[in-house]
Amino acid sequence: MGFSVTWSSPMMLKLKNETQTVLSRPITDEEGSWIVSIGFFISLLLYFTIGVLMDWLGRKTCIVLGCIPRLVMCFTLLFATEVWMLFLGKIMDGFSNVFILGVVPAYSSEIASKECRGALGSISQVASAVGMLIVLSIGPFMSYYNFHVVYACIIVTISLPLSFLPESPYFLYSKGKKAESLEVLKFLRGSEELANEELKLFSLSETKLSKREIFKDKTTLKTLGKVILLGIFHEIIGYNAVIFYMQTILESTHTSVRDDVASVINGCIQLVASSCTIVVVDRFGRKPVLLTSLFGMALGMIGLGTFFQLKQEEVPITGFLNFLPLLSMMLVVFCFNAGTGSILWTLIAELFDGPARAIGSTASIGVTTLFVFLSTKYFVSITNAIGAANTYWIFSCSCIINALFIMFFIPETKGKTFIQIQEELGKNVYNNPKS
Repeated sequence: MGFSVTWSSPMMLKLKNETQTVLSRPITDEEGSWIVSIGFFISLLLYFTIGVLMDWLGRKTCIVLGCIPRLVMCFTLLFATEVWMLFLGKIMDGFSNVFILGVVPAYSSEIASKECRGALGSISQVASAVGMLIVLSIGPFMSYYNFHVVYACIIVTISLPLSFLPESPYFLYSKGKKAESLEVLKFLRGSEELANEELKLFSLSETKLSKREIFKDKTTLKTLGKVILLGIFHEIIGYNAVIFYMQTILESTHTSVRDDVASVINGCIQLVASSCTIVVVDRFGRKPVLLTSLFGMALGMIGLGTFFQLKQEEVPITGFLNFLPLLSMMLVVFCFNAGTGSILWTLIAELFDGPARAIGSTASIGVTTLFVFLSTKYFVSITNAIGAANTYWIFSCSCIINALFIMFFIPETKGKTFIQIQEELGKNVYNNPKS
């Protein structure tokens, strides 16, 4: 996932450069915006089915299937000679991201114990940060072709071990495979007693409701509304728009700091921040980490807006101002990866009970993907229309609104079973006649 997110940062500059592009001509700004965003737009079609696939084929099988379009993408980009081939490659990339974003959070929440659910969910962001760092470290310094040879080799290497993952114990239980579910739980928990206790919790959330009936439940509908808003806020805070165009943004500042070096620095910060989350998320809880993360991002976006406003007013860029955009972006990158970027999808998966988790999670991520498309497709256009300063100040306001929403409407899930979380959301689990 990290490769996908930061691919455009070094590659857009190469594809727009007459001497570095592998295409018959340099791409235009309009084509560049479509290359960045088309995968998110097309993948919206899959989000309506991924929840069904998760409950039909299983979490593990969906994760393995998600590797296939990623491999197709690698070789399409590797041999691209025309713009349409880049479009096709990024469409395949978008299909793969559907499986990653839709399945991995649910899978990790179901295989983890309540004590380490947050930390395990954060590991996927650490892996993503490693991918980002690799792209930002080698992308600016390698040719387009050589970069994609390395890209393809890495994707093949990390895809092969996925077939050895255990299936989700909850999925096995929901299919009536209680003995297999118990064996997986014994392996994951290291104790038959703990495994049996968790099986009892599975029985409390077991239901024979159809998918349509699930969404007649008032608690599920309220939760779905909350997580859809969380997903929308996750995109309008501006992080993806900033990270997809990171090197382009840094180049536009015209400071004395090299844009390619600054990108590598930000990649290192992403990795450090994501690693910190593993330590703090199950110690301090989801909400304190998320709130601190969002207020820090707001401050960083204010710094970026202030720099571009001063630049517009033709204030001399000297001394501290040379470093203000880099420091502000570093703050944005650190705070996002140390908080909302690392634990939001884990939190969303935790807010649904077993029967509704697959559809609820993927529905919220589908809406989020729509806003990823809008923010990446029209980021350059909006920046040109209202100015960079106003764009970043809007992002900062969005961060604050997001923080207030989480503060007042989202429950803390740290150290709680899924049953306890549902009770806090207002569901009467033990007296539910359909349980």
